[in-house]
Amino acid sequence: MITNVLVSSFAPFGTLTLAAPSVTQISDVLSLLTEKYPLLPSSGLILSTHSGITPEDSSLASLCENGPNLISLRLSPRVLGGKGGFGSQLRAAGGRMSSQKTNNNDSCRDLSGRRLSTLKEAKKLADYLESEPERLAAKAEAQKAKLEALERRLGIDSPSTGAGPSRTGSSSTEQPAKLAGKKHRFDDTEYLEQSRELVDNVKSAVSAALLKKKKKAKLSPTDAQSSKAQAPSKMPTPVAVPAAPTEALLPYLPPVLQSLGMQVDLSSNSERTPLIQDTSSNYNGTLNNPAGIPGKVPHTNDEDSTTFTTNDGESFDNVPRTKRQLGLFSAIFLIFNRVIGTGIYATPSVILRTSGSVGVALFMWLVGALIAAMGTTVFIELGTGLPRSGGEKNYLEFIYRRPEFLVTCTYSIYAVITGSAAANSVVFGEYVIHALAKEPTRLNTRFVAFLCLTFILLLHGSLLKWGLRLQNSLAMFKLLILSAIALCGILSLAGVAGFAVKEDYEAPNNFQWNKMWEGSRGDANAFVTGLYNVIWSFVGYSTANYALSEVRDPVRTIKRAAPIAMSAVTLVYIFVNIAYFAVVSKNDILSSKRIVAALFFRNLFGEGTERALSVFIAFSTLGNLLSGQFSQGRVVQELGREGLLPFSGFFASNKPFGAPLAGLFTQYVVSVAFVILPPPGDAYLFMISLSSYCAALINTLVSFGLLLLYTSYLRAYDWKPPFRAPKLVVVLFAISNLFLVIVPLIPPASGSRTYEHLPYWSHVLVAFSVSMVGIGYWFFWVKWLPRKKGYKLAREWVLQDDVIANTLAKMTEQRTIMFAGSPLNRLSWLRTSHSFLNSIIVSPKSRWLLFKSGNPLTSKSEGKSILAYLSTKDVGPFIGEAPHFGQGKESGLLTSEEQITATEGVRHRGSPIVFLGLHENTSSGSGALPSSDFIDAEKAVAKLEGVPYFAMDVADLEMEDSAIETALKETEVTKAGTTLTWLDARSVMTNANLFDGAIFAEARSMVDWNTRNKFCPGCGSRQHSLWGGWKFGCSTLMPWSDNTGRKPCPSGKGLHNFTHPRSDPVVIMLAVDETGEKILLGQNNRFKGQFYSALAGFIEPGETFEDAVKREMWEEAGVKAWDVQYHSGQPWPFPASLMCGFYARADSTQPVRVDLDNELSDARWFTREEVMSVLNHATGSYLDLAKLAEASSQLNKDANDPPFRVPPTTAIAGVLIKDWAEGKVQFPPFALNSLKGNL
Repeated sequence: MITNVLVSSFAPFGTLTLAAPSVTQISDVLSLLTEKYPLLPSSGLILSTHSGITPEDSSLASLCENGPNLISLRLSPRVLGGKGGFGSQLRAAGGRMSSQKTNNNDSCRDLSGRRLSTLKEAKKLADYLESEPERLAAKAEAQKAKLEALERRLGIDSPSTGAGPSRTGSSSTEQPAKLAGKKHRFDDTEYLEQSRELVDNVKSAVSAALLKKKKKAKLSPTDAQSSKAQAPSKMPTPVAVPAAPTEALLPYLPPVLQSLGMQVDLSSNSERTPLIQDTSSNYNGTLNNPAGIPGKVPHTNDEDSTTFTTNDGESFDNVPRTKRQLGLFSAIFLIFNRVIGTGIYATPSVILRTSGSVGVALFMWLVGALIAAMGTTVFIELGTGLPRSGGEKNYLEFIYRRPEFLVTCTYSIYAVITGSAAANSVVFGEYVIHALAKEPTRLNTRFVAFLCLTFILLLHGSLLKWGLRLQNSLAMFKLLILSAIALCGILSLAGVAGFAVKEDYEAPNNFQWNKMWEGSRGDANAFVTGLYNVIWSFVGYSTANYALSEVRDPVRTIKRAAPIAMSAVTLVYIFVNIAYFAVVSKNDILSSKRIVAALFFRNLFGEGTERALSVFIAFSTLGNLLSGQFSQGRVVQELGREGLLPFSGFFASNKPFGAPLAGLFTQYVVSVAFVILPPPGDAYLFMISLSSYCAALINTLVSFGLLLLYTSYLRAYDWKPPFRAPKLVVVLFAISNLFLVIVPLIPPASGSRTYEHLPYWSHVLVAFSVSMVGIGYWFFWVKWLPRKKGYKLAREWVLQDDVIANTLAKMTEQRTIMFAGSPLNRLSWLRTSHSFLNSIIVSPKSRWLLFKSGNPLTSKSEGKSILAYLSTKDVGPFIGEAPHFGQGKESGLLTSEEQITATEGVRHRGSPIVFLGLHENTSSGSGALPSSDFIDAEKAVAKLEGVPYFAMDVADLEMEDSAIETALKETEVTKAGTTLTWLDARSVMTNANLFDGAIFAEARSMVDWNTRNKFCPGCGSRQHSLWGGWKFGCSTLMPWSDNTGRKPCPSGKGLHNFTHPRSDPVVIMLAVDETGEKILLGQNNRFKGQFYSALAGFIEPGETFEDAVKREMWEEAGVKAWDVQYHSGQPWPFPASLMCGFYARADSTQPVRVDLDNELSDARWFTREEVMSVLNHATGSYLDLAKLAEASSQLNKDANDPPFRVPPTTAIAGVLIKDWAEGKVQFPPFALNSLKGNL
């Protein structure tokens, strides 16, 4: 027999299911679960019952209590530590905390999930700190007494006597000195020596393990000095200890090390901590984007940022350290390889042609180096602030958040199209053919380029470590070759024998001052064209930013790798250019069609060295291609993780070889297409110009966006990275890139051409065309398609391949229903503070909703009745004299500052006042203002940004109606010419907007609850208002209450004679027939005027939602229903219900009857066409209570009336009907003989 096992587990796995034979042993269940769910940890799990009992090793059948085929178990991770260890301490601390909980407020949480402090908590903390010296003194006395008792037991006298036995035979004069100290004294010196040695060895072993894991433990300055004084001159030999602690044990090391006398600080420092830090230490599978990236960003300068700190940025996106393949040297070589490709061998001649002179050409290289240095600084700041793979995508997305996804979609098109390696792969093919002494043709060069790209795909996609080793080796090779070229040129310039220019070639004189500047051009377009080629040679300084998720210690590494790599590149470039001009004359460079490196080798070493040069350039190009494809593949992977590409799960995966094979394959396909398709001629220069122009566009947006982060305009983004680029550098980098964006639009000078056959603006047009493609993709994917399919895109953080990825989920569009979606922050943790309540109630911003026996106060606007909002000054006659909350025994006095549950925000004089909440101007929330911060409540409330809302019912006042009307005539609203009237609540809300409807629902429900709960349900005594109208307490609990002769008010355990507001759950359901084309509607006895609506009823004790739906449909219409599906909910403030909307399937061939409970006068099935005709009618859903109460025979006297009416969409019944009629909710047909389930 098969037994079904339901296992409730921990996040992110949820409830697990398993079907196993009844004879299966319980010890085998865990292994079966790990086989079925591979992501479950293979060890460290405990399987138990829900009562916490670990079942014995018996069969599943022994646990079946609810029949032979269903049992329920719990799976939980094992807490580390044995008896007396960390786990025991943790459980004991949890037990003490639970035993100290006194009320529900102790479990309140703020918007970020932290437990909220209250004034009561703050006072406890202050008392605790105040009594700390006494506790420490008592502890010291206890230790002293224990020590003295131990000394007496061992027969050791105090140090002053100098007496005591000695096992080692030492004299009595030496013994006190040996035994003196703060800790216990023993006369066994051998034991003391062994214990000291053991402590030293453990210290050494732990320190070595921490160093091995690169988790640096930093001693404080005072401890470092003292440790130097006490440290032995020679490190003790470590004893045999267990293996180095794993990452999972690192959180437990500080208390262990402190117990050994080591002062350890494993917290982050400003050098190694990223701006957006890890908030997922307790990751539970799916996270709402804390930064999404919008919102306040936690950083190391926050006083309360300990929750978010991370040592080195590695936990920013939770990539396991085992999957971080790049260290410092690999990151340096990655940048070095990406920057140095073919540019330094070929572009010096192009730059000389555009500049006209050697001096201007060298100046261009210096300008390019300066721009690259500024760009490096800017991208270091961005990389340390957002240390994850993706590069510019992350930075643009962080800065430009509106319209949502626009900049990300546009960048994704840029990344896929302009990240092509086609140009360099073709160059690689040409030089390979040259090295083989063959004539390069279009076919053989492109075939070699295709083989090269295929090799890179297979290497980086399946053999990641070997690919990195080859990259690093080629970088070292390039550095050696270029250094050799620079050295040879300098030796030639110095006139060293053996390095002179061959006699057959023109001797250069490029460094004579008058010759250096000869032929200089003033053409701006030509200057920028040359500068583009220089910048192209420096492109790659941000390469490491694309792969930061695979860099170990990314914050620290990027701050070192980028400057080191770019400094090396700049020095090599400058000296290599000097070497070129020292060996090759200007005329030779301009007149020859060969690259300048070939001329250099020819002039120094003869014609035979050209093949060797081809090998050098081919290897240099291969290193560049390896580095470029490595980083671009990660960019595509990040776009997949963001859900920005179709089949995003495919692109985001690291399967099957632990590398982004899908991202690499995408770049492979694009690169191969560009290799094969473009015609010869201007293609190479065009692709260089296009990539450079796109880079300039992106860098302009990034740099100006970074400047915006420094301003008050984006202050809410809280940009405080560990590294800051000088603002002047950012400004110059932004201006230089803007210059590179604008100048190509200027026509070149007469006689100068950017391309041979293409217009000079071709690359600019294509770059902006790419932007338009991105905008079109954004509109289609983000706007049009979701609107067409009825969903919206939402960000969520999910665990994917052991990496936390920010993905986009298609969320079904939910209709905002009247009375739902409250815009108020209710600040529930501040309701206990009468200081807060008394301060905020007198705020000039406060707005009041008044009711009279449940009917709201309204005014007229454009002929319609709307809710009237009054100020605190206007409602002064109704709320009475201060204090309004925390009222003491006598009028005008406050209750004691001592926190007593029965007097928290108490109001026992006057009509109850309800504090509804705060409507904030921003989405930052008021979580930064817990009640413990209200030392000066008035100043704290003044800092609140938003409008407080209050409500009360004046019918509870001891005032005549005439006095109430007189007070209303004196309000500022009435004096301004507005007429105030009391109207029926349902009639008013037919004209209300969603904002007013949500506030009205909260206000009316709460004032109704306050009106109906004036007396204690336990003893009948008067109740008083607490917590700003959100709680009632029996008056017998007041400190000054005289209960002489009374029986104590009965109280259930944990209830404490208090009453809290409740909502009555109601199911409202629409039955859909077997075809999906009919619905069942009923006519209530109260509305005879052909008004049909969904069936509804209260949930009775012992029922689930599904049970209540089936029972109500059977009782009211005689219909059996099944397949119950939830739609949405709606607060219903008449008086305080929660309407839960459902659909259910039913059989329309069975008769409908309404005589079971006689609640309905009629019920019948309506087709979709009938319902749509009513919905399309002008008054088909018009709610007129008076007319609907008329007899049905009177309805059709007006020919323009619909055949029947349905509820408006301000009620959830109307929403259910309309969503079905318009096809937003689909119901497939079914066979009537299919299984329908029980009633």
